[in-house]
Formats: sequence, structure tokens, C-alpha cells
Amino acid sequence: MRRVAVTGIGVVSPLGNSAQALFDQACAGHSATDRLQAPFASRLAARQALADARLEMEMVDRGRAGGFVGTGMGGSISSDEGYQTL
Repeated sequence: MRRVAVTGIGVVSPLGNSAQALFDQACAGHSATDRLQAPFASRLAARQALADARLEMEMVDRGRAGGFVGTGMGGSISSDEGYQTL
């Protein structure tokens, strides 16, 4: 098993468009059962994750870096667009 480091997190959800907003709203018991009203959500989340990681992509060994796009109910086209963005 290889070790990994999570260096940045990006979130776009009906509960909020940041990891902190999502956490706060979930802890408050709010439901995320709603349509996502954010165009290009995967791109926004990817940019948030990179900013959160404080990475300069020019300095990253892209052969050793990766990204993960998770979804609770998104469609395959949206997931593929997010993968292509990363």
C-alpha cells in the first residue's frame, strides 16, 4: 500500500462552495438534497483544491500528482469533464 498526502480540498455542493461551508451546514443538520446551481462545478472545486494546497503547478512532478473527483449523484458527463479539467 502506498501512502498519499491530501494537500488540498475543494467543494461545490448544495450546502456551500467551500469545505468549511459544507462542514458547518452538515453539522447544523441541513440537507444537501437539492440541485447543484453551480456551472462548471468540477473546475471550481479543482481550483479551490489547488489554492488550498498552496501548490505552484510548475513545481509539481505531474507523474506523482493526482486528483480525485467525488460525487454523490452527479452524471458521468460532469464527472468526465471534471477529470479532463484536472
